[in-house]
Amino acid sequence: MMNKKYKKFLFTVIFILMLNFVLAQEIGINLIEYHPDSYYTRLQISNNAGKDLNDLTIKIGDSFETSAQGLFKNGANYNAVLNIPPGEYLVTATTKEGVSSNKNVYFSVSKKEVQSTLELKREEIKKEEESRKIAEQNLEAIQKDLEVEREKAIELGLIKKSRFSINIWIAAAIIALVIGIIILSWLIRRRKNE
Repeated sequence: MMNKKYKKFLFTVIFILMLNFVLAQEIGINLIEYHPDSYYTRLQISNNAGKDLNDLTIKIGDSFETSAQGLFKNGANYNAVLNIPPGEYLVTATTKEGVSSNKNVYFSVSKKEVQSTLELKREEIKKEEESRKIAEQNLEAIQKDLEVEREKAIELGLIKKSRFSINIWIAAAIIALVIGIIILSWLIRRRKNE
């Protein structure tokens, strides 16, 4: 018979191995090499599924996709050589069998550099939005001032109030009403004939 310590040890080892098996990604994704000046990228995709897979597809963000048709052997690595601009992208690797894995990868010299670049882009976008809002507010203020000056000029009799735009809308409404009546009468006659 086995003693209790040996049973506990054996149980612990089996538990750890099973935990590693459950927690292990079936497809590993690693950035092996990156040159930000030329965008040269080498990604390593590893088959950790415990079985052979087929037709590997790698998608990087929403813009880049590549695939390797054929057998992807258990324990094998596939190196994808691509040109990816610096930034943070979600890399997704999938196979014909539906085995899938994804990982956020920083394509840069360092993660810190990517984060600072993203922060600068966010600040630029924020400044552009603030400038656009200020421009809209200035335009609204100028339009209000022009309308006030126009009303003053109308009161003083310097310019006449234009009724042309109002007349166009009235004419359009009358035409739409006439067309509606014609269509309605046509539908009524058609229904009677059926």
